[in-house]
Amino acid sequence: MPMRSHRSYATQLYQRKPSMFIERRFQIRYTLAMILVTFIGIAAALIPTMYLVQQNFDLFTELAYQNNPGLIDSIQRERLATYYIVGSVSVSVMVFVIILAFRLTSSIVGPLKVLRNHLRRLCRGHWHQGPLTVRSKDEFQDVLETYNYFFSQYKRHMQSEFDLIRRLEPEDKKSGLYREWLNYMTDRREQLGYLEPPAEMKATSTSSTDEPSPSSHRAS
Repeated sequence: MPMRSHRSYATQLYQRKPSMFIERRFQIRYTLAMILVTFIGIAAALIPTMYLVQQNFDLFTELAYQNNPGLIDSIQRERLATYYIVGSVSVSVMVFVIILAFRLTSSIVGPLKVLRNHLRRLCRGHWHQGPLTVRSKDEFQDVLETYNYFFSQYKRHMQSEFDLIRRLEPEDKKSGLYREWLNYMTDRREQLGYLEPPAEMKATSTSSTDEPSPSSHRAS
């Protein structure tokens, strides 16, 4: 019996999505936290260091005024170069932390979001979904493999149950039991993604359309 064969829509969107923003609120919140921690660390290291450097340059400048005024320009250039290097390194560290934070949060929250969307569709009865697939660099690979194994085993169990109950078709086509059986088969067929209904259900639907309804008897 033919079945739908496709990956989860959310998985496809996630795999081809170029943006680093997968869950914007989560990523921005934890990126800002990492920036704050990095800024505090840089400030704690730079403030005393720059204070001592400034004192040393002031001392060298005073000595140059007293002994060799020609060195003052060189000392000022070294002072500016030191400030430039320290500022460039600090900005580079902050940019690196921002990029790293977005990539780390993306590799963490991406698989969780795909898993959440997959479970939501399962709760709505869409068992015709394919297994989850994420990028190779993402986290929680073992968790997703375990989930995919559970999903495939349970889906196989549902298919076996469907085939078994399909063979237990009630003989009385007009009984309530048969209607319950037919409704169950229709719902389960849609959940599993079967493209064509079973032959018994086709025959039943054809015979039910050919059979005149009680209202038509009364009208005649």
